Amino acid sequence: MKITQDMIATRAGVDRSTVSKILSNNPNYHPNEHTREKVFRIAEELGYDFGAIHNPLRRKYSRFDVNVAVSFKIVFESGEIFDTGTGVLRNISTGGALLTDIKTTKETLPIKFFTIEVAVNEIEGLQDIVAECEVVRFGIEGTSILAQIGLKFRNLLPTARQRVNNFLETRKTQRIEERIQKMGKAPEGSVLDRR
Repeated sequence: MKITQDMIATRAGVDRSTVSKILSNNPNYHPNEHTREKVFRIAEELGYDFGAIHNPLRRKYSRFDVNVAVSFKIVFESGEIFDTGTGVLRNISTGGALLTDIKTTKETLPIKFFTIEVAVNEIEGLQDIVAECEVVRFGIEGTSILAQIGLKFRNLLPTARQRVNNFLETRKTQRIEERIQKMGKAPEGSVLDRR
């Protein structure tokens, strides 16, 4: 029998739209942690096919929160440095990152094409990586006027990309371990069941 989101919603006592948003990790939806964990636990118990979730807006790579201070340079194609600044690397993935709380000397961004070179110095294993990034999205965070910029890694050396992958795999394992500890024991037969 095919397990549907309606079945999960009924058992969890929430709307189907809530289940859909939670299972697809909708970035604009922020349920409380108890509800999120309950929906994922019930989906696991029922044997829900997570591969059935299709979201055309889904990111190509999973992002992990890091929230670390970084320094960066705004660089034109010619190699000329337009400005320097600081910010917070909110999250990171194999393909890019989200830069928030941006402060630059000139307090402006150029109109012509530029890249951002981000130096990640506060994450163990990534300290000496300088990533050239293409800007893929601008945004304003909440009601404040704090800019955020979505970045896509460009020209990241294979060894640097491998180090990012290793960092992300470690983070992913830690997240799974934390979920298992929160749930107590993984449901029998689930992918988290380690017997």
